[in-house]
Order: sequence, then structure tokens, then C-alpha cells
Amino acid sequence: DIYSLKADYSQPLSGGWKLDAGAKSSYTKTNNVADYFLTVTDETKADYDKTNHFIYKEAIHAAYVNTAREGKRWSMQVGLRAEQTVSDGRQLGNAVKPDSAFRRTYTGLFPTAYLNYKLDSAGNHSITLDYGRRINRPYYQDLNPFISPLDKFTYYVGNPFLLPAYTHNVQLSYSYKGRITAGLRYSSTLDDTNETIEIVDGTYYSRPGNIGKTTILSGMLEGDLPLRKWLQVGFYSEVTNIHSETDFYTGFLDTKGTYWFVQPNFRFTFPKGWTAQIDGVYQTDITASQFYLLKRGRLNAGVSKKVSAALTVRAAVNDMLYTGINRGIINNLANTEANWRNANDTRTFTLAVAFRFGKAISDLRKHNQNSAQQEQNRVRE
Repeated sequence: DIYSLKADYSQPLSGGWKLDAGAKSSYTKTNNVADYFLTVTDETKADYDKTNHFIYKEAIHAAYVNTAREGKRWSMQVGLRAEQTVSDGRQLGNAVKPDSAFRRTYTGLFPTAYLNYKLDSAGNHSITLDYGRRINRPYYQDLNPFISPLDKFTYYVGNPFLLPAYTHNVQLSYSYKGRITAGLRYSSTLDDTNETIEIVDGTYYSRPGNIGKTTILSGMLEGDLPLRKWLQVGFYSEVTNIHSETDFYTGFLDTKGTYWFVQPNFRFTFPKGWTAQIDGVYQTDITASQFYLLKRGRLNAGVSKKVSAALTVRAAVNDMLYTGINRGIINNLANTEANWRNANDTRTFTLAVAFRFGKAISDLRKHNQNSAQQEQNRVRE
């Protein structure tokens, strides 16, 4: 159950300034029950070691104030948000396990600042500097302490003691006519939530855990350019360095690595309503705390024909070379070496026929009309 109440206020001020303020309260309750049974020689009994009942309640109260001004060359914005969170968790007992409960209360301040300057009077060239501190709370399911068997040797375990992650972000970017953007970003996160793997008596336990400190430094370049009347080229590329430090099951964990990510696309326009697109994605090896993700990529292509103003036919092939396979190595395991390979059905062919009936209906679920969106995003699909 998720309930939310939100109020916002906006007031124009003299000198081109604008003031915004508001408050929000949200209430969440999850009630999770898992019953496990053991059947031996036609006799079924409750498995109290895995059977569980967990109730989690959370209340978040927040208030913010924000002021902004937009001039001919300069644009700026400064804001501050205050939040208080009160959470209660209760794990009900059973025939072999007693009740247990916890309460956690924490308050935080989250400043933001934004500055943009147009380098020329036409506004073709501009630079932007922004800073923000944010909080990322765990998924509700990750707070659930249930033990869920994935296979004979692997169990997923929730973690009710997960802490929220706090991140400082600083980004400097340059833009040319809104078509080409280059930027540098630095972020420092405390208690980032990530999957961790522990081996106990030959059994793998996968659980979410807090990574002490994660520092990210990246540079990016993106753009969307018309090279010809019949060819539009878009691209995004970044180089990122990740450094993680935390206490771990096998001792202190200190990992760092740099990876490259690129995502180009080519869009073609032909006579008589024909269009086509070729796009792809590629990343090099990534070091992410306990995990080492091996390089992978994907190549896609599609073509479409606009038969009439109302009828369009599309055909597409995804992952043509079948290279979008997740592979990696799990490090820092006690006396164990482990790797994984997930080969999903990513190579597909689709054929679609679209017929347009009258005017398109706009989506009514806008951000300002759904004050519980942040809480809903913490529910896994």
C-alpha cells in the first residue's frame, strides 16, 4: 500500500526571479508472507527455517524551497530539500523463530545548484555547471529478509538493514546548438546498494548490501547530426572510471577500473515513405565492486514503410550477431572461483503493422499528477 500527499507553491518575484516551495508526505506498508513445506514419504510438514512473515512500514516527510532566474546570458537555480524518514520492520516469529523488530529514523538535507551561461548572443554555445546531493532508498523487496531458493546451491536473501545511499554529483557540460554535448561528471556515493555474493558451506547466498564508498569520474560526448538529407546520425559515448571501497565478507574490498561505452545509430530516409535504421551498443569490461562484467555488444536493424497517412508497416531484427550475452566473474569469494553466463533470447525478428485512428490520446499520468511516483519506482516489476 502506498499513499502520498503533495502541495506546491510558485510565486514570481521582482528582477526576473521565481520562488517555488512545497511539501510532501508519503506512507508505505508492505506485508509479505512466504510459506514453505517439506514433503517426505507422503508426509507434509511446515519448513519453519524458510517460512517467513515480514511487515514493513515507512513514512517520509519532505519540504523544499527553490529559487531561479533566467537572463539573456545567465540562468541560475538554487534549491534545498529537507527529508525525514521513519521506518519500522517486524519479522513475525513461528514455531522455531522468535519475533524481531527494528525502527530506523534519519533526516537529511539535499542542496542543488545550477548555472548556465550562453557564450554568444545567439545562444549557439553554452556551458552548464550543476551540483546536487541526492538520496536513493532501497527497493522494498530488498528490505524483505526472506530466503528464496533459486536452485539447489543458490539462495536469494533480503537485507532489512540496508541503508539509503547518499550521492554528491557535480557535472560540467558544453553544448553546441543543442545538437552536440560534451561533459565531465564526478560523483561520490556512500552506502550504494549492490548485489553481494557470499559462500557458506558450499551454498551461494545472493543478497543486497551497502558498498562503503563508490567514486565515479566520467567524460561523455553525444550528438545528433543531419549529415545528408537522407541520413541522420546520432551517437553517445562515455569513458568511466569506477572506484569502490568497502568492508566485505572476505576482508576489505578495494576495486577500480575504467570502461568505454558507445551507442551509435544511423537513420535513413528514402523516397515513397521508406525509412530504415541501424543502431548498436558496445561496452568494454566493467569492474563493479565484487563483479567483473565482460565486454558485450548488440547490433540492430529495422525498416519501415508508410503505406498511407494511417497505415505503417515495420520490420526489425534485434541483436543480429547474438552478442548481447551477459558474462562475468565473481571475485572475493572464500576459496572459490566463480563466473556466470546468461544467454537470453535477445536475437529476435519483429513485424508490426500500425494503424492510426484519429488524434493521439495524450498520457494523463504526468509527474505532477502522481506524487507517489518515487515510491512506486521502488517496487520491482
